[in-house]
Formats: sequence, C-alpha cells, structure tokens
Amino acid sequence: MTETLKQKLADLKVPENIIDLLNSHFLLFVIGAVILLGLLAFFGYRFFKAILIIGGGVGAGYAGGVYLAEHVEKFITDRGLELDFIDWTFAVALVCAIIGALLVAFAYRAIIFLGGGAAGGYVGYTVIAPKLAEKLPDVALLQSQVGTILVAVLLGLVCALVFLLLFKFIFIVATSLGGMAGAIFLAVYAVYPTVPQMIAIGILAVGAVIGIFPMLRQFKADNRKYGLRY
Repeated sequence: MTETLKQKLADLKVPENIIDLLNSHFLLFVIGAVILLGLLAFFGYRFFKAILIIGGGVGAGYAGGVYLAEHVEKFITDRGLELDFIDWTFAVALVCAIIGALLVAFAYRAIIFLGGGAAGGYVGYTVIAPKLAEKLPDVALLQSQVGTILVAVLLGLVCALVFLLLFKFIFIVATSLGGMAGAIFLAVYAVYPTVPQMIAIGILAVGAVIGIFPMLRQFKADNRKYGLRY
C-alpha cells in the first residue's frame, strides 16, 4: 500500500488499526475485492437486498464511529459515568451499523426515496442553483436563498421519484459498470500502484465498457420475470 493511499484513508478517518491491517494484507485484500467486484458485476441484482443491508450497516457504522462516537463519550462522561473499559468508537459504530442495517432491511424503499432526494437536493443546492443564478441574472428569485432552496427541493423530489421508480435499472447499471471498472482498476493498481491520473481514468473507462456485457446479462436474467419491479 502506498503512502498516498494510507494518507487518504487517514483523511477519511479510517481507524489506524484498520489501515495497518490493510497494509499488512494488502495483496490479499485486493484479490478478495477484485473477486467480489467481479461477482457484483455479473450477479449484483441477485444479492440486491443483502448489498443494501450491508451498505446501510457499513455506512451507518462509519458515520457513527467517525462523527458520533466522541459526542456520545462526552455526553456519558459529563454525567460522571466512568466507563473506561468501553471502546466508544467501536461501540457506537457497532450500534449505528446494526440500526442502519435494520432500517434498510425493513424500509429499503423509503431509504431509496430519501437517499435519492438527499442526493438530488445536494446537487441542486451546490451545483444547479448557482449555475442557474449565473446564467439567469435577471430572474430575481434565483438570486435569493429562497430560490436556491426551491431549486434544491424540486430537484430532490424529482431524483427521489426517479430513484424509487427506476432503482432496479440504476442498481444493475451501477453494479455492472462500476463493479467491472473497479475490479480491473484494482487488479492494475496492485501491480502498478503509481498509475498516472489519465491512465487511471482510461482504465476505469475500459472497465466500464467491458461492464456492458455483465450488465446485459443481469437485465436478461432478471427482467424476464420481474421487469423493473424490485
């Protein structure tokens, strides 16, 4: 593992013991990741719900361990409770991971809707609204905070509905193209870790093109019976 990758993981607040574990077994991790990404590219939708549950658990666990643990620890210690035997980062991450996984398991359609809305709202607020304000300076509403929020809300609603109605299509495309691109890139990275940026982009593009074949396979296998229902 390169020092640059170690630093990027540290910047993401990945625990140091996890970074050390990845560093000492990096080749094994890469081989495992390539195999998993390859399987994801060909059979992603067959493990649709399991992938969502694992993703929800990992995402919630990461967020809890990185952003919530220190506040929970402070809240407990400020009330005079000395629980030094508890690793708060691990404990909070574990609880959040379980809650996140259960939420996805029992309310995954609501999570998809809210996730699509949050993504659309974020893009609308940070990208689309400023661009519209720049392109249409004569529209007073777009120059105000109310206009920015309105654009974010509208785009959020549109993206939420698109995600809810077309999630199977989006999921298959993402797992096929993204899985194959990731597998090929990791395989190259394991041999040649100092890949120049333009070559890395080219490798990802080639992987995505190759991913069209497993994508067609997934559509053929799953749409025959269920269409776009999930």
